[in-house]
Amino acid sequence: MTAEELLQRYATGERNFSGLRLYAEEYAMLLNGRDLNGVNLCGSRLDGDWSGANLSHARLRGIIADGCDLKQVNLSQADLGGAMFIECDLTGCNLTNANLSGVAFKQVVLCDANFTSADLRGAVLGEADLDRADLRGANLRGAEGVNIEILQAFGCILAETRMIDNSLYCE
Repeated sequence: MTAEELLQRYATGERNFSGLRLYAEEYAMLLNGRDLNGVNLCGSRLDGDWSGANLSHARLRGIIADGCDLKQVNLSQADLGGAMFIECDLTGCNLTNANLSGVAFKQVVLCDANFTSADLRGAVLGEADLDRADLRGANLRGAEGVNIEILQAFGCILAETRMIDNSLYCE
């Protein structure tokens, strides 16, 4: 499926595009900054420049994003359970109320990302740059690679965050 066809079908109300391989040379320029609210890309492979895209309420379970530019992407209330991000830049990304349970972040930049009330249970965060990330109300229960002292040193906001041991962090 071409990018033009995907956008055409999306415009007519179709939302299920699961299992696609969305590679930069075919899709990136057309999808950069697009409104794809509610799209279903479960199990898809992504790369390229998606910066500024609106993927709020999207179904993105099990996606593999490799080398993606996802700066300023709106992923609020998106379902990303079990996704894998490899060498991606999600600077300034909106992940408010997103399901990020079991997500693996490998060499990923999440500076200034908004994780307010996000579900990060079981997520792998050890290789993520969370500089100045907003984790207010997020659930980090069972997350791997979380160090409270490092998060504080990087200026992360942690008020009301559910920590890996299920305790509630209060600043």
